[in-house]
Amino acid sequence: MPRLFVAVRLAERVRDALARAPLPRPGRGGSVRSVDAQNLHLTLKFLGDVEEARVPGLTEALRTASRGVEPFEIEVAGLGVFPPRGAPRVVWAGVEGGESLERLHRRVEEACGSVGLPRDERAYVPHVTVARVRDRVRDPVLPRAAGGEAQRFGTSPVTGTTLFESELRPDGARHAERAFLPCGASGEAAGER
Repeated sequence: MPRLFVAVRLAERVRDALARAPLPRPGRGGSVRSVDAQNLHLTLKFLGDVEEARVPGLTEALRTASRGVEPFEIEVAGLGVFPPRGAPRVVWAGVEGGESLERLHRRVEEACGSVGLPRDERAYVPHVTVARVRDRVRDPVLPRAAGGEAQRFGTSPVTGTTLFESELRPDGARHAERAFLPCGASGEAAGER
C-alpha cells in the first residue's frame, strides 16, 4: 500500500531560504537532521497507508477540492518546535495563508472524508517541517533558540495541491508526486503525473 499525503509545493527560493536557515542545536547528545530542500513542503493532510484501489477516487475528490479555491500566496516565517514543551521532535517554519489556506485545508479534509478516509481530530497548524530531532533529549535550549527572532523565508504561490507518495528509507524519506491538482479554473486541465 502506498503511504500518501496531500501537500503544497513551495517555491524554490523559499525552499532554498529554509535550507540555509541556521537551525538550533540541542545539547546533551541530541542532534538535529535537516529535511532535504527538495522535500520541503506544506502538508495539508497526512493519509498514511492507502489501498491502491482507492487512489483514483481520492485523486478525483482532491481535483474537485482544489478547483474550488483560486490560486493564492502563503508566507513562510519564523521557527518553532513541536511539541512546544518537553523533548522537541520537530523544528518547523510557520506558514500564513489566511482564509484561502483555511478553505483549501477544509476542502481537502472533506475530499478525503468523501472517499472514506478519517478526518484529523487535531486542529490544523500550517507549518513546514525543516528538521527532525534525533536522539530526543529534554533540552530547553532548543525551544528557546527555535522560537527566537521571526525569520522571514519568503512567499510562495499556491497554484494547486499535490498528492505525494512517501517512501521511508534509512537516509530519510523520498517523496514522489502521484498527481498535481491545480487550483481554480486551471483545475479543468489537471492531469496525473
